Amino acid sequence: MDKYLKAVIFDMDGTLVDTEIVWYKAWKIVNQEFSLGLSDEVLRSFIGMPKQTFDEILDQLMPKNIDMKKINDFKKSYYDCYEDVYGISVKPGVIQLLEYLKENKIRMAICTSTFKYRAIPTLKKAGLYNYFELIKTGDDVEKGKPDPEIYIKTLKLLDLNANECIAIEDSAFGVKSATSAHLKTYFVKDINDLDGESYKLIEKRLNTVNELIKEGIL
Repeated sequence: MDKYLKAVIFDMDGTLVDTEIVWYKAWKIVNQEFSLGLSDEVLRSFIGMPKQTFDEILDQLMPKNIDMKKINDFKKSYYDCYEDVYGISVKPGVIQLLEYLKENKIRMAICTSTFKYRAIPTLKKAGLYNYFELIKTGDDVEKGKPDPEIYIKTLKLLDLNANECIAIEDSAFGVKSATSAHLKTYFVKDINDLDGESYKLIEKRLNTVNELIKEGIL
């Protein structure tokens, strides 16, 4: 293990919990039910997008006569029903990695674009909440990912330098945010792969987060 490694900072959706796919399915149903005519490419671009950016883009994409409250309520209702039936799935290898970090006294934090009202219950329902000493959410910052603000604030609160931490992300937004804060960043593929420019920024592409242990990176 790198003797200088003091903390691992995780994204949440798509990295720790398998929730991005549910939101993606919700958007596909909304797209059909409300006849929005959005392409699959556009729907996929929503994955990992911070609310600040998301609201601006939706305002441009949606017909002016669309009731956004109705759409959001429908989408959230689908997600909540799905969660009630199937629960929240933890991504493969996550528990093994978190236990390994705990045993080796490596600190753990989260930087997620999801707002606190949904992030905290999600982590608690998934049984992950108590692993983390610090959880920064989308409503803790003015600028969402890919801006580095959330990582810079987290490093400051941890009282650590970027070279003492690594980040794990599953989206281009997150990769750009973490690397802009000068963190070594590992990408774990969820729904979308990285574009070429983002790929150049990462240390390694992972299939599951516990590859960090298996391959001797930690």
